[in-house]
Amino acid sequence: LVTWCWAISASGGSQSLLWPVFLLHTADQLWLNRARARVMAGMGPIAYAGLVAYWTLVVGQDVVWGAEVAKLMVLVTMNVFMVLVAEGPWHQQERTHAAKDLILRLEEQSAELDAARRKAEEANEAKSEFLGRMSHELRTPLHSVLGFANVLLKNKHLSLESRDLDYLQRIRVNAMHLLNLINDLLDLARIEEGDLKLEFSEVDVAALIREIVDQLEDWGLMEEVAVQVETPNECHHVRADESRLRQVLIKLVGNAIKFTNEGSITVIMDTVDRKPQAIRVVDTGVGIASDRLATIFDAFEQGDGGTSRVHYGAGLGLAISRSLCTAMGMDLQLRAL
Repeated sequence: LVTWCWAISASGGSQSLLWPVFLLHTADQLWLNRARARVMAGMGPIAYAGLVAYWTLVVGQDVVWGAEVAKLMVLVTMNVFMVLVAEGPWHQQERTHAAKDLILRLEEQSAELDAARRKAEEANEAKSEFLGRMSHELRTPLHSVLGFANVLLKNKHLSLESRDLDYLQRIRVNAMHLLNLINDLLDLARIEEGDLKLEFSEVDVAALIREIVDQLEDWGLMEEVAVQVETPNECHHVRADESRLRQVLIKLVGNAIKFTNEGSITVIMDTVDRKPQAIRVVDTGVGIASDRLATIFDAFEQGDGGTSRVHYGAGLGLAISRSLCTAMGMDLQLRAL
């Protein structure tokens, strides 16, 4: 309105032929918004009346009052007419049809999203069921392999040579690795199905840490790596599922051993007034790339993320460990040194 007031003044003032622009501007706003049309219907005549007052009182221009009053009456009448059109039943019917079309499109999109969500849930359930069944089927023959390998390793009749015993040991180690992988898949399936059962008891965490570190040191830790345990002599017990907490600690310390070629691995238990607050596994290993930090706790992810991974593993350990910690009311985090 300010721009057109200036244009009318510059093109002849009261003699300008541009005064209908107020009407046109109201009509232009009419189809955008009904409330805006009502505002413009009032502002147009007010702005033009103010312009006429400016010509007479400030500029001192002679105006033909009859013509100017007639222009104002035309503006008011046409603006009122257009507001009535905007609020008329035919216009409302068009808006209603447009709203119905929009609602139909939104309902169709919502139905498509629901169908896609159901398919994803069904696929996830099928995957979990497949993992569970296959894992159970694979455990039975694996236990047989391990059982017979252990019997042969005893070499009671001294009929096996050292090379044969070495082969048997390799069979046992790889079978154990495969069995651990199957157990991880079973745990993942239980977690995704919400079928994870916990048995809480009072756990001596300090003793559990020392026991696990002693156990994992027998896995062939290199001489270049020093293992340290920092736990208080006396501390309160923690209410947790001991077998699941053991599983988490074995995963964390095992990862530190696997990815540390030299330096040290330290397992620390922080306490306040002899109450355990946190367990930290600190190592000087290869570390994790910054772009992998956000996915390190996702299933089937590893620190290097490549297809040709240097270290064995399916990338399930940290995902399962975090889920177990959450189920026990604990929190598993990754912090850079």
